[in-house]
Amino acid sequence: MKLNWKSENLLGEYTDFLRIAFNKKFWNGGSYSGERIYWNNANKAKKQIEEFHNPGIYIWGYGITPKYIGKAEKQTLAKRFSRYAYGSKAQYRITELYWNHLLQGGSKKIIDDLIVEHSMSPKNHRTRCSQAIKFAEEMTDNAWFLFIPLNESEVDEAEDKLILCGNLYNKRNGLQALMNKMKTKKSAK
Repeated sequence: MKLNWKSENLLGEYTDFLRIAFNKKFWNGGSYSGERIYWNNANKAKKQIEEFHNPGIYIWGYGITPKYIGKAEKQTLAKRFSRYAYGSKAQYRITELYWNHLLQGGSKKIIDDLIVEHSMSPKNHRTRCSQAIKFAEEMTDNAWFLFIPLNESEVDEAEDKLILCGNLYNKRNGLQALMNKMKTKKSAK
């Protein structure tokens, strides 16, 4: 299913898009038709899904909770996801390690602990570690993403509208607000 982000009834479109995605099995290879993809299958998606090599919008979440809506505007989704899913310093690799640490009874960590532990630059990785901590402290082991390929010229406007809509969806469904910091204040109005 495609999400018509230009719809007059965007909340209805977004709700249907998620409902259909939540009722499908997780993507595990082959063509893509709106299934959620476990974060650790992102590299496989990069190799197998042609649409992943386009600009677009992505939604990260866990369980039935969308947590973050982002964009790949000047680059492809596959390239943007290097920050999230590929390599030892990827956000969800750090999330997984930290989540397992918490499961084993380890104490909570602060951002600087993760930066040091993973030999990361404080200047470039503070947000990545901050979001890894939030995800690990809230989630189970099932972080996923969805993506919506778009033309580059549509991405910025689509992201703005979908963040507003995503926060409204989460609020109406008794879920926590999205992690998007810069744009969540608009949706509170």
